[in-house]
Amino acid sequence: MRPSILADALEAVLGAVYLDGGYNAVRRIVVRRLMRELPSVTRTPGYGNYKSMLLEHVQKQKLGRLVYNTKKEEGPDHEKTFTVEVLLERQVLGEGAGYSKKQAQQEAARASLVELGIEVEGLVADTEVEE
Repeated sequence: MRPSILADALEAVLGAVYLDGGYNAVRRIVVRRLMRELPSVTRTPGYGNYKSMLLEHVQKQKLGRLVYNTKKEEGPDHEKTFTVEVLLERQVLGEGAGYSKKQAQQEAARASLVELGIEVEGLVADTEVEE
């Protein structure tokens, strides 16, 4: 149930549909099945580009330089967990963990936003779906 494996599987299925039925067959699947779910997925806690939001805030407020530092890598290669900290002008602002460095960085950025008192839920606007 790892997200990266599920994403790879979906990509493989869509590739097979494309090879068998072409672009319009894939488009129908994406529009009918996936796009309808997008608004509910983007409203769930944990969704959002927290790194971008943090960077924009730091630059707008001229707070200094952000650095993402990988503190730990634990576990076997197929189940590795990463721990990342966000440094703002060499001070730890937040920390996060995840199954990829990218996920850990997002979690660290989210923790940093919370530390700065910035609202992090409801980041994504509604997405319209048309068939």
